[in-house]
Amino acid sequence: MVSVIASARLHCFDRVVTIGRMLYRVLRAAAVLAATALVAAAPAAADTDAARTEAAGNATGSAHEYAWIQHVGARRLEVRAVAQGADCPPLIVDGTRQVMSVRAFQAGSLKASSGEFPVTVCAAGLPAGAQRATVSGRALPVPHGDPQRIAVLGDTGCRTPLEDCVSTWALPHIAEAVRDRHPDLIVHLGDYLYREHGCLIDTCGYGWLPWRADFMDTAADLLFPVAPLLLVRGNHEVCGRAAKGWFLLFDRDPPPAVCRDATGGWSVDIGSVNLVAFDTAAADDFWPHDIATYRSGLAAAGLAADKPNWLIEHKPVWGFDPLGHWLNATLQAAFAGAPLRSVEAVLAGHLHTTEIIAMKDRPVQIILGNGGADLMAFIPAERVLAAAEPGAPVLRAFTRGGYGFALFVREGSSWRMDLIDDQNRTVASCDLQGRCTVTKSQSNGGHDDVARAERAGHSYRTAASGRRAAAPILAAGGAGGRAR
Repeated sequence: MVSVIASARLHCFDRVVTIGRMLYRVLRAAAVLAATALVAAAPAAADTDAARTEAAGNATGSAHEYAWIQHVGARRLEVRAVAQGADCPPLIVDGTRQVMSVRAFQAGSLKASSGEFPVTVCAAGLPAGAQRATVSGRALPVPHGDPQRIAVLGDTGCRTPLEDCVSTWALPHIAEAVRDRHPDLIVHLGDYLYREHGCLIDTCGYGWLPWRADFMDTAADLLFPVAPLLLVRGNHEVCGRAAKGWFLLFDRDPPPAVCRDATGGWSVDIGSVNLVAFDTAAADDFWPHDIATYRSGLAAAGLAADKPNWLIEHKPVWGFDPLGHWLNATLQAAFAGAPLRSVEAVLAGHLHTTEIIAMKDRPVQIILGNGGADLMAFIPAERVLAAAEPGAPVLRAFTRGGYGFALFVREGSSWRMDLIDDQNRTVASCDLQGRCTVTKSQSNGGHDDVARAERAGHSYRTAASGRRAAAPILAAGGAGGRAR
């Protein structure tokens, strides 16, 4: 545990970093203002109201620091923005100003307390076929065509006081790597806010400042300008925790009056695949609960019959924890007997590690909960294979320690999944049957724990070491040797 003095020191460092970012934005705005003045002096200055509004936004854009595009169902996209004042910032789409509406709490149990969110959150639908969009002069990543490169990350916050949120927090490095891989879509699997306790004054809790520190500032600089987002909430955003920020900023619907912990699902057709966002944030890991709610929510979520479906959710259906438990008991009960033949993959976080688990007659379970929060102990893949089966034989497993994310790259009619670490190095490449190839640099001594295992008859093979054994639990295979 970090001491009070250490917490105060980290708090001061955090403040210094924040002030530095503010100074950078002021200098950047001043430079843009000077450039705008030069453009205004040119003979061919724009004379439409929209052009003048956009030029003014270029000069004063630092007042509106956060703007992004996110999916809200079917093929609908919304532009969201956070303004420091009471008015929504100017949104210009293809030369025409669009009206942004305010997302506000209704009177009810979810309503924020005074000063908890001293900002204005705005939204507007992005017209189909839009070519260009700006908020306060800042260009947004308007999609053109179906995504071919999808970055997926989850569990990104910094858990105070256990983590050093200034010098060793992994999310800023991961976000830089995501940016440099040029995705067409960014998927976040939930758990954005971990700064709940253990820091001083106003940087912990569930209000705007913790949201800024744990996700918004990093995302504004490195994720929002890159690609549209598809977002689901995690158990850190359930009612009683950071639900207010989730519903105000990111939920696809306007903020409700009463908080709900199960909001069902919705789908996004991206061409070759149907992405099904499903709210599993409150599904109990160990005691089956509200089974009918999750079963009906999945049935209504919009599974496609004519193409593969990927479930996008926070909690895995079949995840293996360090104590030997198969999670999630509620989802396993809810999905029992469900028509999953059209589901190709289940993408989830929650467990702070990487697991890829292929089972007989089930979609591959992909767990990517290594986006910045403190990691759990490394689990050898052989242990997953040898464990008591969660209702179906485990055919192959891949596990990895270390921080990072996944990049799904379309290759013809199929997808390749690259596992990338926080230094932007590809650790392994996998298909959606759970077959993974460790990169040469990683197999020669990379810094992560990596293990693969595949069932062969009644024995187990560790792909990295080639050993066979019938023992129920084997030693870790693969590169590295440190448990994280």
